[in-house]
Amino acid sequence: MPGSQRQKESVITHAFRSLRSALLGIGGVSMLLNILMLTGPLFMLQVYDRVLASGSVPTLLVLATLVGVLFLFYGILETLRSRVLSRLGQRVDAQLSGVSYEISTSLPLILGPKGSKMRPVQDLDQVRSFLSGPGPSAIFDLPWMPLYFAIVYLFHPYLGMMAIGGALVICALVGLNEFTSRRPSSEAAAETNRRSAIVEASRANAEVIQAMGMMETMKNRWHQGNDAT
Repeated sequence: MPGSQRQKESVITHAFRSLRSALLGIGGVSMLLNILMLTGPLFMLQVYDRVLASGSVPTLLVLATLVGVLFLFYGILETLRSRVLSRLGQRVDAQLSGVSYEISTSLPLILGPKGSKMRPVQDLDQVRSFLSGPGPSAIFDLPWMPLYFAIVYLFHPYLGMMAIGGALVICALVGLNEFTSRRPSSEAAAETNRRSAIVEASRANAEVIQAMGMMETMKNRWHQGNDAT
């Protein structure tokens, strides 16, 4: 069993190490995306500085065409990054689904009642959902925030301080929301697991429930768990 456990750990480690090159590529794409995010502000600066001052319509058309091409390129890169992250989530799921199923079925034999409470398959689903969602994109975009603050600060120190203050307020609100919603979310998750346990128990003991006339009682328990979620 220890040798088998080490083999499973090596499979999990290999599955995530194999993502390293793809994540580096996503980091490069994220760098380009964050540079392209400056297209709109730079376009407006050029309009105020060159177009309005000279009244040149050809200059405006050239700038608008260039900005349109850059935004199109931005959309392509954003779509590419999202699809690659989705594929990474599917790849991890394909590599670890068998291991997670084996661990899920073995835990009750190894740990007893404690093992039945662990859900490796559901944990893998959460990892896949995270990799396929907006979370990794936000993580790759986060290091570029100081650059945006520095650019705003170059326009005027007060604008830079206002931007930093606004970011701190948003972070405080997000933290407050996480703190206040953590307990209700945990309770909702527990009720969902309890509801799933009722369904599994009912399916496993369907003949006994039907023979003893307990269908109405089990249905009431189901309604109570369903209303609690």
